[in-house]
Amino acid sequence: MLVLLCRIVTEGEKREVWRFTLENVSTVMKPEERDREQNMYKDLYGRHKEYLNSLVGQDFEMPPAGILRYLLHGEIVSAKGYEYDNLYINFFMELPNNWSSLPFQPLSGVTQTCRTKSLGKENVAFFGYPFSFEAFYMSEKESEGQ
Repeated sequence: MLVLLCRIVTEGEKREVWRFTLENVSTVMKPEERDREQNMYKDLYGRHKEYLNSLVGQDFEMPPAGILRYLLHGEIVSAKGYEYDNLYINFFMELPNNWSSLPFQPLSGVTQTCRTKSLGKENVAFFGYPFSFEAFYMSEKESEGQ
């Protein structure tokens, strides 16, 4: 049996002292009750795991062995320091050696046209242009073997 003696003292205008005792007076669990409770928890955790798997899924697309897959999700937020208005950004992705992209993957893009806004002493164009890019890396050793 577990017995816990506690004392709480409050501070302030009215100081109070609280004393109490906690006792664990539960009866000892029978082996079949304990087994039933453990099975219930296993079932509960199993259902929760299935629920989480249903949210995430199991079908992750994996690149072939020896190839690194790189996913880039970014945003062109703003540009400043330009003297003209109605700006747009034309961007290009240049892949270094041993890097490649899918044939339909665009390696360039153009943001929308954006007017500048005075922010302090500078004119700033706020684009908020999201983009995604996927590239694959294969070391020279791996590419020679294929």
